[in-house]
Amino acid sequence: MQKTTGKTKSWSDKFGNKIMAAAVVSAIIPVLLLGFLVVHKLRTDLIKQALSSQKTFSYAVTSGVDALIESFKKQLEMLAGLPEIQSMEKDRQVEAMHDFFSFNPVFYSIIIYDTDSYVKSAAYRNREEHQQNKYIGRHLLSGKSEVNLPAKEAFKAVLKSKKPLVADSTMMVQGERMLLIFLPIFDFVASNKIIGVLSCAINLEGPEMNQLISGFKVSENEIMLLTDLSGKVMAGKGNVLPEGLKQIKTVHKDFSFSEITPVDFEINQNRYIGIISPAKALNGYLLAAKPSDIIFDFLHSMLLDLFIILFVAVVISVGFGYVISKHLADKINSLLEGIRKVSAGIISHRVEIKGADELSDAGDALNKMIDSLEKHRMIDESWNEIWKSANNKGELPEQNDE
Repeated sequence: MQKTTGKTKSWSDKFGNKIMAAAVVSAIIPVLLLGFLVVHKLRTDLIKQALSSQKTFSYAVTSGVDALIESFKKQLEMLAGLPEIQSMEKDRQVEAMHDFFSFNPVFYSIIIYDTDSYVKSAAYRNREEHQQNKYIGRHLLSGKSEVNLPAKEAFKAVLKSKKPLVADSTMMVQGERMLLIFLPIFDFVASNKIIGVLSCAINLEGPEMNQLISGFKVSENEIMLLTDLSGKVMAGKGNVLPEGLKQIKTVHKDFSFSEITPVDFEINQNRYIGIISPAKALNGYLLAAKPSDIIFDFLHSMLLDLFIILFVAVVISVGFGYVISKHLADKINSLLEGIRKVSAGIISHRVEIKGADELSDAGDALNKMIDSLEKHRMIDESWNEIWKSANNKGELPEQNDE
């Protein structure tokens, strides 16, 4: 009799364990796929919603800033229309400009040129005589320096158009960035005749610039920044905005002044998501953004819910897989036990039949096969007894040659 030898089976070799693993995997994969799609869609929608609100806010701010610049032009037009300014007399002009500064703290300095671009008078808010007098008599259009190119172009354009305008780019004056506004000075008698040009500088890096955006409300977690082209902060607003912020880095090196672009950047290792839009009147950028963790706060809470759902799905699938695998494994083990006993010569063993599935049919077929083997074995034993008895008596049964 041959002894059956077999290798020790691993966990994965057992049929019941395979069924359980299949049940778990079949439960987890759909949940993971559905969860991934839901999270991706929700994340995209949250970003779109945040950017949409920030775009609307950006349009409002840029329109407001443009309106403020226009109001500055109107104030300067009123100054240029004063008889003291139109007199083109230095002392009267300087006194009128300092009176103007006392009511308009946003303005940093004013320089008045004649139509040949020579400086006739200058006034600074700090009233430093040396600083005010050192520019008297200078010729704006002379020299080839590109530093004063925006001012030169603006001066020429004002003489030609007879309208106020903002210089195409900001200028550095004594280490501070300035926005320059130019407007014509008309003759008191001949109101259509230009007798000079007034240039006013607005400090973009001091507290004055913050007054430009102080009237715009931002939500509790939003920030608003006005920067120059290099990302240097000119003004900012927001409860979560770090104090003393001087510079931010953006990845949009080829940013166009004709578009609004989504942007993400870091401030003090905190990631922000928002939009960057052109602030043409200021020759810079306007950034409106929110911290990414606040934007995705709802998503993070949903991920927790998704994890709970996944855990429940795994528990249910393990329990379901265990019940099914145990039921199938019991039937398979019963068949296997019957086959092993028959192979060992125990043909009196019968497989217990439960249910009406294919495994039950296999058990019934095995029992019938065992019945047949037992029948043939009984026949063989009977013939052996007959042959043995006949051999002892010397009477062998006749053999049929047919």
